[in-house]
Amino acid sequence: MRVEVRKTIENSIDKVWTSLSDFGNPHLVDETITTKHSEGRGVGAVRTIELASGGSATELCIVCDPETFTLAYTILPPADVPLKNYVSTVRLRWAGPGRTEVHWIQVSEFTADDRFPVTEDEFAAHAGQIYSAFIDGLERAR
Repeated sequence: MRVEVRKTIENSIDKVWTSLSDFGNPHLVDETITTKHSEGRGVGAVRTIELASGGSATELCIVCDPETFTLAYTILPPADVPLKNYVSTVRLRWAGPGRTEVHWIQVSEFTADDRFPVTEDEFAAHAGQIYSAFIDGLERAR
């Protein structure tokens, strides 16, 4: 499964990167996901997220490159999501004064079971909405 969201936001790349690279920063929350716990900075940082569905997942930062404005993370098993081999990569690109293009790509294998009675397409659409909300949070970063 592959999910991609690309948006240009009204915020400087430096402010967006500062917020994004703070792996435990609460900007990456919406009504379905909140950061429960985080430790560390940069590659090797870990955060545990809590899902509105009652489950949780632990995410590990695997890339944090300020030269290319790229952050990537994976979900560590076990996790309460119908995915395995999950990697999310967020790339920032300067899009003009005070503007940043955010490109969020998630690649994983969809593994639906009785706990997740949704199709892959439904799950991908929901994931896209979540990433879009996260990007909106980055637009508000200061």
